[in-house]
Formats: sequence, structure tokens, C-alpha cells
Amino acid sequence: MAVIKCKMCGGTLDVVQGSSIAECEYCGSLQTLPKASDERLTSFYERANDLRMSHEFDKAAEIYERIIAETPADADAYWSMVLCRYGIEYVEETRGSGRKPTINRAQLTSVTEDVNYRSALKYADPEQKRIYEAEAARIDQILQRYLEISRNEPPYDVFICYKETDAEGRRTIDSVRAGEIYRELTTEGFKVFFAPVTLENKLGEDYEPYIFAAINSAKVMVVIGTRPEYMNAVWVKNEWSRFLTLAKEDSKKTLIPVYGGMDPYDMPEAFRFKQSQNMEKLGFMLDLVRGIEKLVGKNTGVPMTQSAQQSELQVPAASVDTLLQRAAIFLEDQDWRNANIYCEKVLDIAPTNGQAYLYKLLAEAKVTSESALVSATVAPEKLRAYKNAVRYADEVTTAKLIDCNQKVKDRLAREEETRLEQERIRLEQEQLEIQRQKERIRRQEEYRQKKKALTDARENTSDLLANQVRDKEYLANALVACRDRLNNLQKYKRNIYIWALTVLVNTVILISIISSGFGGSYMVFLVLQCVLSVFLAKARDKSKVAGGVVAFITLGFFTPFSALKGLIEAVQASPKQLKEEQEHLNSDMQRMETEIQTTQRSLGVLNSKLSALKVEEDTYA
Repeated sequence: MAVIKCKMCGGTLDVVQGSSIAECEYCGSLQTLPKASDERLTSFYERANDLRMSHEFDKAAEIYERIIAETPADADAYWSMVLCRYGIEYVEETRGSGRKPTINRAQLTSVTEDVNYRSALKYADPEQKRIYEAEAARIDQILQRYLEISRNEPPYDVFICYKETDAEGRRTIDSVRAGEIYRELTTEGFKVFFAPVTLENKLGEDYEPYIFAAINSAKVMVVIGTRPEYMNAVWVKNEWSRFLTLAKEDSKKTLIPVYGGMDPYDMPEAFRFKQSQNMEKLGFMLDLVRGIEKLVGKNTGVPMTQSAQQSELQVPAASVDTLLQRAAIFLEDQDWRNANIYCEKVLDIAPTNGQAYLYKLLAEAKVTSESALVSATVAPEKLRAYKNAVRYADEVTTAKLIDCNQKVKDRLAREEETRLEQERIRLEQEQLEIQRQKERIRRQEEYRQKKKALTDARENTSDLLANQVRDKEYLANALVACRDRLNNLQKYKRNIYIWALTVLVNTVILISIISSGFGGSYMVFLVLQCVLSVFLAKARDKSKVAGGVVAFITLGFFTPFSALKGLIEAVQASPKQLKEEQEHLNSDMQRMETEIQTTQRSLGVLNSKLSALKVEEDTYA
């Protein structure tokens, strides 16, 4: 199953269903999510993200274009295109405080002017839009710094592109050939960008602004390759693909593929229609130099021999002052390179010329005068020309240089102290903020636990109250039933008493009639006796029909026994037990009402505590 990867660190994101943003649990970065509708699109995103993080920006952009073709309203796809265009790589900061963007493919235009960025904002929801705007601001800030550095770089004629080391970290044959071409071109007077030499003084700095400036200014790029994989290596391809993109808009830019030990048809597809040079061909270097001369606009002819170069440097001694004046002019124009060249020409004539060493020192420090040397960003003693400038300059200049060196060292020391103090204060503030965050998290966790405990207690109390209310209702129903039974019992006894006594009286009369011999009256009383037995049976919840039939069959004489039995049952059916049950129910009712009142008070206390906790939490937050 395809997963969505973090754009910053490549970790797997824990995506909440329906959310358009997510926070990476590995690097803590907040980022937007794609609108991948199926697993196939999600796998496209995963592949493109892996390519982008491997610096295969062009290949990644091709996949993002396919995604946009299928889901044109996916803001995340447009933003990923922006990351590919500017070659954004997120690297971990030194203090582990997150990841920051670095630019591997600087552009002349701001991110906010990019058409894909505008499309991303168009289709983004409010949360995504905030993230895009914040990231664009971060990238633009870095881009402006890069552009500022690149504007101060001198233009180049030729950019040499090649692979420096192989997979085992060993130097490639390509790098050796690149060095040979560099030496030949510089001998001819071309301004050449060759990374090992051009960037040797840029250790610890971002190389991208210098590479960007060179690619933009160079009229010719020489791409060297002895293996197909070297020409297609990530960083090599990153350079020549950017140059080709610029060449589409500037017809004066030309890319020259240089190969050796490989079939020219194995070169990248983009080189198929380019005029290439075979390094193994006799006279290759001469052909390459002449071709570059035509493209750059120089016409120096055949390279100078070593003796010719030496003779050119053999300038008459009288011209030393002229050369120094030229060097001074170059210093005023801030052309440090030519100022250094003319100082070297003076020193070739007069190796102990103190003024030449002074000018070299100023060129190395990149300042225009001795007075400006005090504002140098590095102590003069750390520059190569300082030692000889102090050694060969006059006493006054030497004293000034020594004093200037000490002032710069003191100033840099103070600046370093200030920087360290500011860093210390910043770290203390960060530590204080971290402590505040920890305290805030601890308090929030404490509030959460208290709130959970009180909420659970309130729910339990509410359940208890509901059970008690149900028990009270049950007891009330039982009490009503008991009262009904007691009332029915009293009614039952009363009816039995009445009808039993009536039957007995009627029986006495019947016996008297029989004894007197009144036969007709006997039948009347027998019928009456049957009727009375029916009512007596009804009062005792017996069968009315059976009572009448038995009374008639037994000539009415069984009825007195039934009446006596009814009297006995009525006497035995005492309401004492029911009254005791009623008293118990009344007692349970009172106890239940007391418990309900207690539970209600507890529930009120819990609600008050929850309200107080909410107020305290809001106040702290």
C-alpha cells in the first residue's frame, strides 16, 4: 500500500482522514497533503518525493506534471513543482531545531512570482495557504541572499561541468581532464569557472549562489564525460540541465559535450544534436580552444608558448610605476582580480616592492585603500600578502599595517564577544522559552488529568443518581401495590363477614322451617340459600356456579360449613404482614430520597470543580 512521505525528511506521515495538513512525527515539520484520490496517485507522489529528495528535480517535476494533468485542482502538486524548480532540499539545522530549506537551483525570479506557486494558492484551503506563504517567504529570503552574492561575482566565459569523484570517493578521470582544460583555457585568458579552484576560498559557505552566478554569466559550458553515468550524475545533470534551460532563452549560450572512452550515442538525449568533442582525437584541445574563442568573441589565435609568456612579463623597470597606477585604478574600481594580476606583474619585475604587496593585501581584503583596511572582515595578518607587505614596506607603512592589524583584531574580538554575548542571550531566551513550554505542557497535562478524573466522577455520579431515581420509582410502585393489596384485603374480609353471617342466619331459619314442617317455605329458603351461596362464593373468589349447585344438591346444608370456613379464612387473613411490608417500603423510600439528595449535592460539587478548573486553565493559557 502506498504511503505519503514527509517533504522535509522523507518519513512516513500519519495522515488523519479528511485533513489537508499533517505534522511529521520525525522532524516536527508542518506541511500540506496531496488530494490523492486513489492508491495509484499516492504511489506517484511517493515516487516523485523520493526523486526530489535524491535531487532528481527534473524527473520529479515530470511526475508532478502527470499528477496535475489528472487532478488539476491539487494545490500540493503545484507546490511540489515549485520545490523542484528551485531545487529545494530541507536540511536539519545545527541545533536540531527543525529543518530549513536550501536552494540548489536558484532563479532570478521570486517564488511569489512563480506560476505554480500562484496556482497552489488558488486551489489551497486556508490552512494550506498559510503554510505555502510562510515557506515561500523563507525561500525568498534565502534566494535574495543568494542573488546578492551572485551580483557581486565577476562574469565567466566558460563553465566546466564534470563529476569529481566516483561511488568509492576516488577522483575520476573526468576531473583530471577537466583540470587540463581549465589550465589551457586560463592560459588563453578566459575567465573559467572550475569548482576546485573557484570555490577553494568558499569553504563553509553555500556554493549555490556562486554556481548560479557562473551558470547565468557563462557563454559556454563544457560538459566532460568518460562514462554515461558520469554525465547523468545528479549534480552534473543539475548543472547542464539548468544551462540548457537558460540557453533556450539566450541564443548566445552554447553547451559543448566533451567525451572520451565511450560511444557518443551513449551521451544524454539532450546532447544528441550538440556539436561534441572527442578528447581522444588528435588536436582536440586546440579545436576546443578555437571553438570557445569564436563563441566567446575573442580571437587570440594559437596559445602562447611558455617563452612568449615569459617575454610578455619582461617589462622595463621604468614601467613599474605605471603598473602600480593600473593596480591602484583597479582597486578603486573594486576589480580585485586585475589589481592582483598587475601587482604580480610588478613583483615579477621587482620582487621586494612593498607598494605592490600593499596593493595585493588591499585586493585580498577587498578594500580600496589603507584607511578602509581597518573595516576588513578578516585580520590582515591572515591574508597571504600581509607578511611581505610588512616586510618590504617602508617603516611608516609597516607601522600603520601593524597598528591596523591590531585594531582589526581588537574590533573582530569585540564583535566576536558581542556575537557570543548575543548568542548566549539568545540561548538563554531559548532555554527560558523551552522551560516555559515544558511548564505549559506539564500544566496542560495536569489539567487534562484533573479534568478527566472529575469528568469520570461526574459521569459515575450521574449514573448513580439515575439508578437511584429508578430504584425510587420502583419502591413507589411497590408501595402503591402494597396499599392496593391492603385495601383489597379489608374489602375481602368485609364481604366474607356479611355473606357468611347471612348464610348462617338463613341456615338457622331453614332448619327451623324444616322442623316445623312447612314444605313450601322450605323450597323458597332453599333457593335463597343457593343464591346466598353464590354471593358467598363470589366473596371468597370461588366458583359461583359450583357454590350454587353444591348448595342445591346438599339441600342447603353444606352452605353453613362453607360460611364457617369463610369466616375462619377472613379471621386468618390479617393485614399485619402487609402493614409491616408497607412500613419497610416507606423506610426504603425515605432512605432513597436521602441518598438522592446526597448524590445531587455531590454532582453539584463536581460541576463547580469542573467550572473552576476551566476558568483556571483559561487564565493560565
